Amino acid sequence: MREFLTRFPLEFSTSSTDNTCFAKYLVDNTIASTFGGYKRPFYNCLFNNGYQLEGWKIHISPYLKDYGKVLTIVSQVMLKYQTSFKFAYYLSDYLLLSDKNINPSQFGKYITIYPRNNAEFKLLLGILHKKLQRFSGVRVPSDKRYKNSEVISYRFGGFFPQIFMTRNGDMTYKILDGEGNFISDDRKTYFKIPNGINPPFPSSFKKEKIISPCLIGQKTTKKFEIINIIRRLGTGNIYEGIESNTKKHVIVKEARLGALPDKNESIYRAWNLKKNETTILRNNKIRTLINMPKYIDQLYIDESFYIVEEKIDGLSLRELLQQNSMLNKNQSKNKKLDLDNDLINIWRQILTFITRLHSSGYVLNDISDDNFIYNRQTKEIALVDVETIQPQKKNCYSEIATNNFCIRMPLNLDDYNKDCYKLSLLMFYTVFNKVNDFIFDKNFFIKRFNLLKEKLTTNQKIILSSAFTLYSLSKSNRLNNTSNLCDTLDLKKLSKYDNNELNAVSIKELIDLKDNLLTQYTIHSSNLVDYLKCTPYVGEATTCSLIYGKLGAILALKNELKDIDMTATIHKAKSAIIELESKKQLNLGLFFGLAGTTLFEFYTNTTFEQNYSLIKLLERIKNEPQNNTLCNGYAGITLALQLISNKKGYPDFTKHITSMLKKLKKDIGNTTDEGLEYGDLGTALVFLMEYKRTKNINYLSSVKLILKNYLEIYKNEDPFTGISYNSKKWPNIRSPYLMNGSAGLVFILFKYYCLTDNGTAGILLVIKTILRSRKKIPKRLYTKLKHLNDYYNNHLFSSFINSKKHSGWPSDGQAFISDDIGAGTLGILSAITLEMNKGVHHDYYFIL
Repeated sequence: MREFLTRFPLEFSTSSTDNTCFAKYLVDNTIASTFGGYKRPFYNCLFNNGYQLEGWKIHISPYLKDYGKVLTIVSQVMLKYQTSFKFAYYLSDYLLLSDKNINPSQFGKYITIYPRNNAEFKLLLGILHKKLQRFSGVRVPSDKRYKNSEVISYRFGGFFPQIFMTRNGDMTYKILDGEGNFISDDRKTYFKIPNGINPPFPSSFKKEKIISPCLIGQKTTKKFEIINIIRRLGTGNIYEGIESNTKKHVIVKEARLGALPDKNESIYRAWNLKKNETTILRNNKIRTLINMPKYIDQLYIDESFYIVEEKIDGLSLRELLQQNSMLNKNQSKNKKLDLDNDLINIWRQILTFITRLHSSGYVLNDISDDNFIYNRQTKEIALVDVETIQPQKKNCYSEIATNNFCIRMPLNLDDYNKDCYKLSLLMFYTVFNKVNDFIFDKNFFIKRFNLLKEKLTTNQKIILSSAFTLYSLSKSNRLNNTSNLCDTLDLKKLSKYDNNELNAVSIKELIDLKDNLLTQYTIHSSNLVDYLKCTPYVGEATTCSLIYGKLGAILALKNELKDIDMTATIHKAKSAIIELESKKQLNLGLFFGLAGTTLFEFYTNTTFEQNYSLIKLLERIKNEPQNNTLCNGYAGITLALQLISNKKGYPDFTKHITSMLKKLKKDIGNTTDEGLEYGDLGTALVFLMEYKRTKNINYLSSVKLILKNYLEIYKNEDPFTGISYNSKKWPNIRSPYLMNGSAGLVFILFKYYCLTDNGTAGILLVIKTILRSRKKIPKRLYTKLKHLNDYYNNHLFSSFINSKKHSGWPSDGQAFISDDIGAGTLGILSAITLEMNKGVHHDYYFIL
C-alpha cells in the first residue's frame, strides 16, 4: 500500500427528496428484531446467531423497479427463519452498487443473506426460488446463478472473516479453505470455490461451458479475439481485441443489463447508452465535427451487449498528465517545450470539437480526462467515449456526468452551459492537477493561480485564461450554441484574476487561525475520539494509526490543550488499540502498527509494565519478519525504540536497536523506493538518530553510502530538480514531498550537515527546521529559504477551510477534511505555526 497513490472517490450527497429509503418495504418488526444498523451502502439486519467465519452466501439482485417488492418478500422469509441479511438502504446505495465506480466484485449485490449452515442455505434457496421466480435482475459477476433464476445467485466467502494487516500495511481478509488452510477471501469477478470446499449442487457444475474469448460480430460476422481486459467494471468491461483476419487491434465495450439504472429506466439504460454510441459512431455528420473511433460491429452474449470499434493509439488525457506532470517533472528543455505545446494543441482541438458540436445542435454531457486520447506523434486528439452525445432538443442523458468536473455546478444551467462548465474544470485540472479542493473553497482556482503564476508557462496561462472565462460565463448561463469557445484562449483576460503580490501571513493571523482550530477541538473535547477524523488508508484500522489516524491527533492536542483532562480520551484510544491488536489488524510498523501505538502509550505517560503495545511488539517481532521501511518495517520500529530507550523508567533497548540496524545496513540499496517513508532515506534517519545517541562514526558512514546511492541515480540530471517516488516506475515525476520525495532528502541532508559540521506542509516543515537551526546558513540560501517559507505559509493559510461543521484542511488530494498529523489538519497546523510551538518532544516533528 502506498498512501500517495490512494485517492478516495468523490461522492455528492443526494437530497432527501430524491433519496428513497427502502426500509419502508421491510415487513413489520424487522428492524426492531435485529441489530447491526446502517453502514453505507448497507443496512445490516443481524440476528443473534453467534459467530460464523464463512459459508455459502445468497445474493438477491432485482432490477430497481422491483427492488421494493423483492425486499418485502425476502425480509418476510428472513424474519421467519431468523436469518441475518443486509440490504441497500437508500436509493443512492442501490445506484452505487449499480455504478461503474463500484468494485466489480460488489456489483449487483443489493441483498446479501447469511445462512447458518448448508442445510439452511439450500432451504432458503428453494423457498426464495419459488417466491421470486417472476422477477428478473442483474447478473452478479462473482456468483453462480441458482437454477433458472434471474435474480438469485450464490458464492462461498467470508461472513465475519479474519481481518489482518500485512507487514506492508495492506488489509487482507482470511477464511479457511476445505483443507484447513487460511486463504485470502478474494472477491473475484468470476465464480470461484476455495480448494476442498464441495460445490452445493455438483450436477450443475458438470454442465459448465468453457466460453471462447473469440467474439463474432452480428453485422459483419468477423471474429474478434480478446487479448486484454483494459478495465474491469461491474457495468461491463472494456477489452482490447484483434480482428482475426486483418490482425488489427480493436476496442470492445460491454454493457450489462440492469447496470446504471435510474428511476425512469431500470433495465436497459446501460444497453441504450452503448447503442447510442453505435448511433453516434455511425453518424457521418458528427464524424465531420469531431475525431472519434470508427464503428466496426456489435453483438449480444447472454445479458451483455457489446460494441466493437477502432482502437486509437495514444494516451488518455489522464495518463498524459500522470506521466508528465506539468509542475513536477524531469525532462529536457525540448521535451518540456513539446509537452507545453501539446497541451495548448489539445485544448485548441477540444474547444474546436465542442464548438462544432454545439453549433450543430449537439451536447456532449459526460466530460472527463478518461474520454480523450492524444497521439503525441500525429498531434491529434480523439474523443473515444461518445455514448452520451445527444441532440440538445432531445437530451435524455443530461444527468450523466463525472463528479469531479461538476463541482459547484449550478442546477439551473442549460445543456450547452453544462458542457462548458465541465470543460472549464477539466482545463483547470490539466494545469493544476487538482480539482477536489474546489469543493471546500470557491476561490480555490484563483488562489492556486496566484500561488503558481511565476512557475506557469505562457501556454498554461492561456489555458487558465480560457478556463476562467468559460467558468465565469457558463455558471450564469451566458453561453449558447453559437459561442466560439476558441475565442476564450486569450491571455489578456487572465489579468483580472491576478492579485499581484501575495502578502506574507502575519504572526497574528497564524495565532488567530490556531486559536480558531483549538477552540473547535475544545468544544468537542468530551467526545474527542468520535469527533476526530482521519485519512482512512486502511479502513477502520486507521483509527489507531499514529500518523494518519487519531492517535497522533490526540497527542498533538494533548500538547496544546493543557487545561483539558484527556484521561477518558486516552483510555478510549488504548481500548481501541487492544481490540485491533487482538484481531491482528495492526502490523508492527510505526505508521500503521504497534511501533506507533507504543509511542502513543509512552507519550501518554503509560509505564513500561503497562505499555500493552510495546509488550505485544516485542512478543511478535521474534516471529514476524519485517520489511525495512520507516512506515511499516524495521526502520520505524527502530526509531520507536530509540525514542523510548532508557527514558521514563523504560529499559535499555540498545540490543534490539543494534540488531535491527545490522539488518538495515545489510539491505542498503536493495529498494527502488526513494522517500523517507518507503525508501532508504528512512534507514538514513534511524542511523542519524543512533549516531546522535552513541557517537558511533559507522552510522554516519551508512548514511553517507545512502546519500551516494541517490547521487548515483541522479548524477546526470542538470539541473537536479529532486527525487521521484520511485524513478524506475515514474521516471518523469519529481516529488517535492517530505515522506515520499525531495523534502525528505533535504531533511536527511540537513540533519547530516548538522551532525557533521560539513557545511506542501512537509516541505514547509523542512524549511522552517532549517531556518530555526543554530547552524550558520549562507545569506543567499537563507534569503531563498525565507522566500519559500513565506510562499508555503501563504499557500497553507489561504487553503484553510473555516466551517461550522468541521474546520481544517482537506487531507492531501482528497475530498474531505481530516485531523491527523500525517495528511490532515493537526500536522499542517504544526508546520505552519512551528515558530510558536513549545514543548516539542524531539527533532522529528513529523513523527510527533
